[in-house]
Amino acid sequence: IYGDKEELKQQIDYLEKIKDFDGLTPGDERWLKELKESKTYLIRRENETKRTQEGL
Repeated sequence: IYGDKEELKQQIDYLEKIKDFDGLTPGDERWLKELKESKTYLIRRENETKRTQEGL
């Protein structure tokens, strides 16, 4: 996982802008995919934590 949710969002937004403007290298494409997976994981974990806390 690379940073917190806000950092991930900024990095993803940055890469998406480059992608729209001039395309990404295969390495950048992989990096973008990893960032999105990390963000999804963080959000899922955050939601599980909320559910657990509400259940207690």
